[in-house]
Amino acid sequence: MKKLLAITLIASFAFVGAFGANAVTIEELQAQIATLLQQIAALQGTTTPTTATCFTTDLQLGMTSSDVTSLQTVLAKDPAIYPEGLITGYFGPLTLAAVKKYQAANNIPTTGYVGPMTRAALNAKYCVTTPVTTPTTPVTTPVTTPVTGTEGTLSATTSPTFVETTLKKGDTQKAVLAAKLEAKNSDISVQRVDVNISGSSIQP
Repeated sequence: MKKLLAITLIASFAFVGAFGANAVTIEELQAQIATLLQQIAALQGTTTPTTATCFTTDLQLGMTSSDVTSLQTVLAKDPAIYPEGLITGYFGPLTLAAVKKYQAANNIPTTGYVGPMTRAALNAKYCVTTPVTTPTTPVTTPVTTPVTGTEGTLSATTSPTFVETTLKKGDTQKAVLAAKLEAKNSDISVQRVDVNISGSSIQP
C-alpha cells in the first residue's frame, strides 16, 4: 500500500513539474491536492459520511473557505453544471462559471455571486435531512374467547333401600322414604325438600 501511494505522489508532482509552476493556477494545484487526499483516503479504506449541506453565508469570487468546498461539492453532483468537478475550497473562475450555470438553470440572475436567492435554491435541494424512522411495535390487544359453560343438571330418584312398606298408624322413628339426588356439572346445596304424598290408601 505504501509503495502504491508513493508512486501516485511521484506521478502527480511530476505532472506539475512538466508544465511548470507558471502554467498551473492555484485552483488547479488545490484540485490536485484534493485528488491526492481522496486517493489516500481510498487506500486507507476511509469513507466520508454523507450529511445535509446547508449554506448560511454569501460566497463570491476569490474566497477560500469550507463553505466554498461545500458549494463545489454540491455543484459537482451535476456534470452539466460543474464538469470539472474540482473540490478545492477556492472560489476561482471554474467555480464562478459553475455558479452562473446553476443560477441560469434555477431562474436566478447569473451574477456568479452566491447570495440569498442562490443560497435559498441550494438549501432547498441540499440542506435536507432524512428523518430516521423508528419502527414501532404494534400494540396487540389480547382477544378474550368466551368459554361456553355446560349447564348443570340435577336428578332425583327414589332409593328402594329405605322405603317402608309396613307402616301402621302411630308408628314413629321409621324410615318412610329415601331419595337419591345427583348433581352434574355444578355444585348444589339442598336446603329444603318438599314431599307430596298422594293416594287413596295412604294416610297422613
